[in-house]
Amino acid sequence: MRVIWVIAILMIAGVSVIQAAPSYLGPSGVILTPDEKTVPHKQFGIGYHMISNIDFRGDDNRDLNIFHNEYGLTPSIEIGPTIVDQQDNGSDLAINGKWRFMDETAKIPAIAVGVLDASGNAIDDNASFYLLFSKNLTRTATEVAKTPSKPLRGTIGVGSGFFDGIFASLDWTYNPQLSVMAEIVNGGDFFDNTMVNAGLRYSISSGLRLDLATIDFDSIAFGISYTGGF
Repeated sequence: MRVIWVIAILMIAGVSVIQAAPSYLGPSGVILTPDEKTVPHKQFGIGYHMISNIDFRGDDNRDLNIFHNEYGLTPSIEIGPTIVDQQDNGSDLAINGKWRFMDETAKIPAIAVGVLDASGNAIDDNASFYLLFSKNLTRTATEVAKTPSKPLRGTIGVGSGFFDGIFASLDWTYNPQLSVMAEIVNGGDFFDNTMVNAGLRYSISSGLRLDLATIDFDSIAFGISYTGGF
């Protein structure tokens, strides 16, 4: 409870601009799903996220502590490790990678491919490969609502392992500091359940962000991350 209050106070006090940020599992993305963004070239991302009281791989509910690091190998490729700590069941290491091989244009979405947990040791029993498409939907949202929309971005993808089929997300930039996110993902053997997740991301300074989310409207997740360079 104290952690949630600290996050709330910092969200009220901070000012900055939201950019690419790590997901709760490491790769740049929304909550548990990736998007087309990558860590800027020669910069790094680092973070800690916690998913509280979650049914993990069909076992009794437990807290998951997730530590991750990402590096911008090129302007469109990021790589990095994620450590998933399962309380009394020890920790496992996942290696992740993403390549955005097509940038977005006025008519064509950005396209990226990647792998989550390449060895299949930490997040799913098999490597989780994915292909995704991401597009700015602000104009479409404005036309549908018949009123100017805040910046809105949508991502849809298909993958194996943790993704186990189709996943999708929306990222709505309410203001330069606050982003509202929602997603649907199957969860593979990791959570053994199709989940609808929702959350907030707030930037309290350049590169420093706080996350707060609900996993399937059943469990609370939160974390902190930083993206930048030396």
